[in-house]
Amino acid sequence: EENEWCGLAMQLEIDCPGHPIHWLLEDTTWEIGGEANGAVLVQQDMTSIDLEQKVTKDNTFSTKERFFKPEDEIDVGDSQRGAIPIDMMPRSGGACILDFQAKDDLALVLFSEKPDQTRVRIEKFSSENVIHYMDRPTFAMTENAIAPERKLLVYRHPQKLQRHEWRNLWLDTFVEVRKRVHASYDFELEIPRPTAWAFMWNFDLDVYMEDWTLPLIDALPEYKRLGYVDLFTHGVFDGASNDPEYTGGNVCLNYDYKYCPEYGGPEAMKKLFDAAKEQGMRTWQWFGLYLIPRKNIPAGSKDLLQENPDWNQLNSVGEPFGGAGRMRSSFREYLFDCIKTIRDETGLEGAFWDSYQNTGLVNLDYRADDKAPHTEEIWRFQADLQKIGIHQRVESVSIFGISTIGIYGMKDDTAAWDIRRRWWENSVENDDLFAWLDCAPAFFSENSFSKDVLPPSVYFKFLAHRSAPTLSAFPWGPNTPKGDHVPTPGPKLPGQDLSEEYGHVNRMYNTALPFMSRMRIIEGGKYVLWLDSDNQAAVAWAFEDCEIEHSGPITDLDPDTKSEADGTASLKAGHAYLLGDR
Repeated sequence: EENEWCGLAMQLEIDCPGHPIHWLLEDTTWEIGGEANGAVLVQQDMTSIDLEQKVTKDNTFSTKERFFKPEDEIDVGDSQRGAIPIDMMPRSGGACILDFQAKDDLALVLFSEKPDQTRVRIEKFSSENVIHYMDRPTFAMTENAIAPERKLLVYRHPQKLQRHEWRNLWLDTFVEVRKRVHASYDFELEIPRPTAWAFMWNFDLDVYMEDWTLPLIDALPEYKRLGYVDLFTHGVFDGASNDPEYTGGNVCLNYDYKYCPEYGGPEAMKKLFDAAKEQGMRTWQWFGLYLIPRKNIPAGSKDLLQENPDWNQLNSVGEPFGGAGRMRSSFREYLFDCIKTIRDETGLEGAFWDSYQNTGLVNLDYRADDKAPHTEEIWRFQADLQKIGIHQRVESVSIFGISTIGIYGMKDDTAAWDIRRRWWENSVENDDLFAWLDCAPAFFSENSFSKDVLPPSVYFKFLAHRSAPTLSAFPWGPNTPKGDHVPTPGPKLPGQDLSEEYGHVNRMYNTALPFMSRMRIIEGGKYVLWLDSDNQAAVAWAFEDCEIEHSGPITDLDPDTKSEADGTASLKAGHAYLLGDR
């Protein structure tokens, strides 16, 4: 509304009588002024490119999917391994929903309001002063291919854009495009809240068995006191965990989405979720968009996949691939009914989708003649779950749920070198947390939220940008009530020795969140300002001591003290403020 963009809508259509196709590949370059040097790209994604990528004549970067390896001498560029199109991330499944570029007084944005499965890649090589752009829409097999409509828009600023100005342009554009894409699939925005991530692998679960929920129930009042209003856990389904033929177990490999009695069944989960609800905490449970075949099936019996062979996915040469997960079959309705039943039996309020893009969004229906993607079906499926009260999180970077995914490694933590996607130190140097709006990025390093790694001041800065990484909660150990030793050291509060300090940040955020509607990046970056739904200044989060122009009531949330400002107000670093009578 404040900035006028103009441009065009475009749509590729290809007639190919007698030669049906189900994807297109467009390869071009895009630069303002015909050369890459001097541009800035901004993207919310899970690749190795910087969230705010500065472009020089000879630098290199790519949005291809990859994990780093210790032997890589450089992070990005000409030496990267990969294969087109498998390493191209899908829109809202790793790749950003829009492409944004700013340079001098201009900004460009490219997006689709109904992208379906579109894999994309942006990259630059050191030998070229151009930015390569590749787009790969996939659709049902057809002799008349029509790709998703895209809009290419340009904005011209009255003078050269400054850093805070292009960041605010990106924020407004991202929010508007997100709103349009959501509307295409009837999806509602999910906003992150402080979350205690209480999770055990099987080697710990198997010590407790059906009693594993009891320590967690006992810990809930303390988590709530510390400001955690969401609780993620991993109830145990019928699958590898309770199958004696499956050595070691694995809570992520399941034959059915029904809680198994060996670990307490739905009765234990109901007690847990009821206890969380009494504390005012929203509950989240792990799910996958797939089921695996049962290992050993008694003679004369069939498992779900044998009873429903059309649920099974096939690869491009017709071989079984990944078990059940065909969302264009009755598997979709079965999975929906399973979650609805769990909601009815236990009071569950949220679903976290594991391996979201690689076991869901990128799949093609090779069992059907049209080889159509599952992407839109999954997005509508998630929207249908929202309508029955099931909130959405995804293990990817996506607008279809809160992005909850491992992103960062630390340069001094070699354990994270081979699985990180980005260096945390680069984000610190770039000061680019604004691009994590409404996400929950995670860290591969152990004990990330601690004094020497990510202290409360860093957590404060995340929440100031409406980004809420989850903090690990482990109420179990050192021994069970029966005296059995728990392998993972515990119990541990979220934030461990600094749990009170992290909790204080949570409480400020919970108070301020209802008024945080539109983020404004301020020149100099000493604080971030949030406007309310009426576009009025409402919340300020201070990173340094500074002053703000303001007249009227101002409430310091650390502690909760109210005063009057006459033209200016002083802000203290590490404090959040409500502006106006709120």
